[in-house]
Amino acid sequence: MSSKIMIAIGAVLVIVLVIVGIVLLTGGDDEKSGSASKQQSKDGGSSGDDVPRLRTVSLKRGEGQSAAAAAGGIIEKPKSIWLRVSAAPKQEVIGSWNVSCGNGTTDMDSFTATPPYLLKLRIPRKNAETCVAGASAQLSGKGRLKVAILRER
Repeated sequence: MSSKIMIAIGAVLVIVLVIVGIVLLTGGDDEKSGSASKQQSKDGGSSGDDVPRLRTVSLKRGEGQSAAAAAGGIIEKPKSIWLRVSAAPKQEVIGSWNVSCGNGTTDMDSFTATPPYLLKLRIPRKNAETCVAGASAQLSGKGRLKVAILRER
């Protein structure tokens, strides 16, 4: 083969490797709900069939041995609030969440799951003007972890 063809093949390989690396490091787009887990939860989680379009409120990441991450945010006039947890490599994650909507109305719980994990959080007050939602999670081993608080669009 000529040197020009070898250089062209090398350039294409470098571009492909860079794109694959970016996708692996960023973990995808958290704005999309189409790839959400269809896992049932004892906490009132979703079967996956009734997951609305979601928008990210807060996203945090952790990496390493027993990696941990905590996400939280303020949500005005929430229709529904969701928690999404992902881990790579796939392993057990433990965590907790809470939602507070003022005047002492708070709901919280803990979870143990093997991601991908999507959970519809309970909102403790109907027609709340503002709620604060937070969640934290920790890996059982070594890897990468993402914790996201999401709201219905």
